[in-house]
Parts: sequence; C-alpha cells; structure tokens
Amino acid sequence: MKIIFQVTVVMVIALFVVTMMMWYHADDWVADSANTDMIIKVEKTDYVNLPINNLTILSWDRQILKEVELIALKPAVPQLPSSSNPFKRFAYVTILHGIDEGGGYKGYLYNILTIKSRLRYLGSTADIIAMIGFTTAASHSEEISKDIELLRNSGVKLHYLPRLRDPQLHPKVNFMEMALLKVTPWKFTEYSSIQFIDADVLPHKNMDCLFHLHRNSFNIGSASPLNSGWYLAIPNIDDYEGLVELARSRMMRKWNETLGWGTPITPNSLFYRGSRKAVTTWNFNGASLDQGLLTHYFVLQHGRVQLFDSNLGYKFDKNFSSQLLNLKDVFRKCDILSPVEMFYHYTGRNKPWLNIDSSRKDRALKYWINSFDDLKLNITSAALNAEKLKPPLGYFYPNK
Repeated sequence: MKIIFQVTVVMVIALFVVTMMMWYHADDWVADSANTDMIIKVEKTDYVNLPINNLTILSWDRQILKEVELIALKPAVPQLPSSSNPFKRFAYVTILHGIDEGGGYKGYLYNILTIKSRLRYLGSTADIIAMIGFTTAASHSEEISKDIELLRNSGVKLHYLPRLRDPQLHPKVNFMEMALLKVTPWKFTEYSSIQFIDADVLPHKNMDCLFHLHRNSFNIGSASPLNSGWYLAIPNIDDYEGLVELARSRMMRKWNETLGWGTPITPNSLFYRGSRKAVTTWNFNGASLDQGLLTHYFVLQHGRVQLFDSNLGYKFDKNFSSQLLNLKDVFRKCDILSPVEMFYHYTGRNKPWLNIDSSRKDRALKYWINSFDDLKLNITSAALNAEKLKPPLGYFYPNK
C-alpha cells in the first residue's frame, strides 16, 4: 500500500507540473506537440522517450518512480512556430525545396513572397507557411540565409523539412523525394485545415472560403485522376504517418505500373478532368509520386476525401464507396464551381521568372509581373530573364 501511495503521489505531482507548463507555455507547446519528446527519468538511470501528448507514461505497471524529471527536448529540425493569433485555425502551405548555391530556387522564393503579398491584399487572414528544404546538408551559404530571412521578415512562417531517405546514402535530394514531402501538411495538427499550393501557383481571389470544405479535397487533373497543385488537407497525425511510411517504401523499389502503390486500378473507376477517359494503369502524371500516393491512400483506400471535376464532384468514403456532389452547394460560400477559378498555376516551363515578356497578351503572366513588381524588391521582373532561375530539382520525375 505504501508503494502504491508513493506512485500515486508522484503521478499527481507530475501531471500537475505538466499541466501548469502547458498552460504557461501554451503557444510553444501546442505548435510542437507532435514533434517534441518527453523524457521520463526512472531510478535516475533509465531514460525513455515518448511523445509529449502520451501521458500514459506515468502508469507503467510495477514501476516505482522514485524521481520523475520532465524535460522538453528540442526537435532535431526547427519546427513550425505556433500561429501568431491563437484564434486562427487555417493556413496556406507551400514548399521551397532544392535550396543550394546554384540559386535556381530563387524563382520559387520570389513567387512565395508574391503569394503572401497577394493573399493579404485580397483579404486573407490565414497564416502562410513555407516548408523549407535544402538540396544537400551543406547548402547553407550567407546568401541563402539572407533569402530565408527575407521570407521570415515578410511574415511567412517557416517549417524545415526532414529527409525521407538516409542522407548518408543519398546526400542529395531529388525531385521524387521533394514531391513526396508534399504530404507534410497532414502533420500540422495545430490547424483545423490547410490549403497547400505549389510554389508556382498565384491566387487572384481570396481563397479563405475554401477552408470550410471540412474534408480532404482535390481537383481532378487533366493528366491525372488527382492533382496536387492545390489541395485542402484536414491535418491528422495518423494520416501523416501512414503517408510517410508509404513514401519511404516507394523510394526503395522500382515502379510497377500495374500494381502501383499496392493494387491495380479497377476499370472505369478513375477519370481525367473534363472527360470520361478512364485511368487504366499507374502510369499517369505523378503516379509514382505524390499524386499517385494521395490517390491510393485517400481515394481508393481510406476515403474521407472529395474530388472536383469541371462540373461534378465526387465524395469518397472507405473502400472506394462514393456519391456525386453538387458543386454549387459545395462552393456556395465562394461563389465558384471549382477552386481552379481562384488561382493561376504556372506549370512546367511556363513559370513567369523563366520567360518574362511583358509584350505578350497573356493575362496570367501580366498579373504575375504586376504582382511581383509591387513587392518593390531589389530586383524587377524585367531583370529576371538574365538570372536563369531554372528549377534546381528539374521539372518532373518519370514513373520509374
């Protein structure tokens, strides 16, 4: 009875200390709860690392906790700070990867700054996050540091990306690894919903209304059954861990266009945007990357997702059961029929910073030029051609 009483007292004291620390440092603890560990010191010698939000650590059977010491460990990689406004529940997330001394990343850097500026101008109140990744561990020059500081000073929150592969065996990140890291927003559970946009997307309308979709949402692509250039994610740590596990497994094997991510595609089950052309095998654009992974995980397996075509929507539940959606009802708050009506996506070699020609009668290009020049940086759009800012990780990755 004496031992049980001692353990009970220690448990109560420890829980009280943790509660008070979490209350006092709420902004710091909430943001990093999924990435911070708690050390339990047992008998002054044994250390066990467990997630900070798993308080069952104090109820081990037959353990006499003579001393409990709670220590918050800093993650190995700097993680996302808490929202500057505790009442904000939404964030836009984009990715800036391939950062190295070659400087090709600067085109995306400039576009992220433009995204931030345009969203604020259009009335968005959501946080804006850039997921930062380096080509190699050695990519940390003074110029790179200044560029990253430029993002931070503009009000963009930073999240430093981990590696999916062992950097000792694969010191350089390639396009495949970068693309698969686009599943990271499911990790940001301090937000109720996230809009991911590629770093070559630029909104021309306030997209905040899309945060209220309340279900993982994607557009159907013209070259894929699911397009990841924009999506809405409902953060969920189980989904994040499941997606990362599949991503790591994918990078260890050669691609199979029949089995894809684990199962053949059922005939007449998936289609391309604006047509009834069926997807038949795992050879569509991005099938072996994030677009195929998200199709497999959400659409074909777990559900909790909706896809938007040009005039129809599809709601999927577990095991590929589905129902049609009326897009007028889905997007009533936005007064649109599709999210693609709210942004320009400069895909492939059509990125404005690769080919600035203000004489072209291209509405999307002129919008980008005007938006970029409004930033008043120490470089103008007219000077970008000379910079030769080609994507450092390439334009795409074949299914192989």
